Amino acid sequence: NEEDALIKFLIARKYDVPKAEEMLRGYLKWRKEYGCESLFATAQFHADFATKWPAYFGGKDREGHPLYIETPGKELSDLIKAQGWDAIFRWHVYLIERQRQIMKHWNTDRISLIIDCKDVTFGLMTNGSAIGTLKKFAAHDQAMYPEGMRMMFFINSPATASGVWKMIS
Repeated sequence: NEEDALIKFLIARKYDVPKAEEMLRGYLKWRKEYGCESLFATAQFHADFATKWPAYFGGKDREGHPLYIETPGKELSDLIKAQGWDAIFRWHVYLIERQRQIMKHWNTDRISLIIDCKDVTFGLMTNGSAIGTLKKFAAHDQAMYPEGMRMMFFINSPATASGVWKMIS
């Protein structure tokens, strides 16, 4: 509800009310401009998104939060080349908005995210453009969806994944 959203923005700005207000106003403006309220009715994605960047809910964690699982595949580079980063970003926002629907349905305020890296290639992990874009995604998510993630887990990660994560975060 609105009170929970306000609290998330206050927490994100360490209870600095003017900063939280500025952040919340930016969020509301972005949602209107981006068309988040009509995203499910208007968004159309190429079928490759579901196969090359699958994402789904897999039950709940021990504390009752939804488990959200993403499995970016080895064909993710092809998807990026074919669809472009703008379409990737729209898919990302679509998935987050879907997460928000599930959280409302399950009456919880956070999700636990699992990223299965079993098919992520070294080439993708060291691609400067991909890393820069993931940094932008992370900054966007922190600004527009604060305090929505309970925990994040990387599984089946190659040894280089921790170094790449340090560069992104």
